[in-house]
Amino acid sequence: MNFRRISGDIVKFIKTEIADRKSEGVVIGISGGIDSAVLAYLAVKALGNSKVLGLLLSDKDVTPPNDVDDALEVCNRLDIEYKKININDPKYAFSQVLDKTENKIINGNLVARIRMCFLYYYAGLKNRLVLGSSNKTELTLGYFTKYGDGAADLLPLGDLYKTQITGLAKYVEVPHTIVEKKSSARLWSDQITEVELGLPFSQIDMIIDKMRKFQKFDEISDETPLADSLQIDRESIQKIKKLIIANSHKLSFPPICKIPTEY
Repeated sequence: MNFRRISGDIVKFIKTEIADRKSEGVVIGISGGIDSAVLAYLAVKALGNSKVLGLLLSDKDVTPPNDVDDALEVCNRLDIEYKKININDPKYAFSQVLDKTENKIINGNLVARIRMCFLYYYAGLKNRLVLGSSNKTELTLGYFTKYGDGAADLLPLGDLYKTQITGLAKYVEVPHTIVEKKSSARLWSDQITEVELGLPFSQIDMIIDKMRKFQKFDEISDETPLADSLQIDRESIQKIKKLIIANSHKLSFPPICKIPTEY
């Protein structure tokens, strides 16, 4: 892939959107992971470091120290303003008034939505836009929290697969430790994305890319000859298909009940 041209297109996209919306800049949640690091590098290239604010929203119950260190390194290398905010106080405050649950997905989604509150607070405070770091793989799978990390004003990386983000990260010279790090949403302890999904991104991206040739994902049956062409077992392909269909609601606005005008 021509990452120079891809980088240029994303930089132009950010610059144009910020100008058209008369925004003062952007706010990015910088996690210490590859997606937010790439996004920060490209945002600085598009707008300059004075118009990029990084928020480091760590959870001391979950976030490993090296994530914070890597996020700080990104901010320092780019010389951008940043704020370190521990989200445990608001998380614990919620826990005092909510019914208790051991469901880690429900608790994890709460954490993602708390983080998004901080991002939009500072975006409003500074008249800026929130840049989301979701990529094409995550968006297609619905692997994000609705109104949490999936909420954003712009998704500059949204047309790139996870495996392509890795190549782009190397091109823009994101630190090696971040590029090689296992992907994780850090919504609970020991969460690793590829383990959770049951397949490496290299295979997931191939499956999704093949599936996108069809008009609708639910048209893909067990007889569709994807397994042979990809050399991936049918069970894994069907698992990805079911995940895409089940989470498709995350990519659209809630349905509106239309009222006839003659009422």
